[in-house]
Amino acid sequence: MPSHSQQSHKQQFKQPLHENEVKHTAKSVAKWTHKHFSPSEFSAWQAKQGGI
Repeated sequence: MPSHSQQSHKQQFKQPLHENEVKHTAKSVAKWTHKHFSPSEFSAWQAKQGGI
């Protein structure tokens, strides 16, 4: 369930992003993550965040 701040932030947008904008953003984040984290570093970060 989204937090209150996430819901408030989402309401600031009058229209959702176009599909191509979502794809571009996801690809950009994935490329940055692949460049800056090894698999073990990413797993350690996830564990620290409580993701695992």
